[in-house]
Amino acid sequence: MSQTSGKLQLSLNVTERILVIEASSPFDSNFAEEYQRQLIPLRNALVDKAWASMAVISGDNVILAPEIRQFLVAAISQARNLGLCATCLILPENCSEEAKVFWHQLYEEAGVEYQLVSNRDDAFVWLTLRLSKVL
Repeated sequence: MSQTSGKLQLSLNVTERILVIEASSPFDSNFAEEYQRQLIPLRNALVDKAWASMAVISGDNVILAPEIRQFLVAAISQARNLGLCATCLILPENCSEEAKVFWHQLYEEAGVEYQLVSNRDDAFVWLTLRLSKVL
């Protein structure tokens, strides 16, 4: 029996300069490849000035395997170099403290300011404020 990869949906609000990433577990190498394939064209649309991202993570296991974690740290660091100034992270309601610490450490290592929020409205407000300070 083969395990399916997680799902990924990316969208871009060019006017607000916010990239929305919706991802569900499991996160494996196929997921990482799909993430890169979908993300590159959207990032290219943003490189002329600062932008932000909203990451909505769902699924039963939101802690990544070590190789996928390293992939994401590198991808987020690269995004920072391309103008990413802040990220809002929305985790499942029943998310463990361990998972929250995991994501905190991931963003710290990538060097990107982030905020853990509970809904999209709060994320949009926080990201809009961050963008207004750098644009």
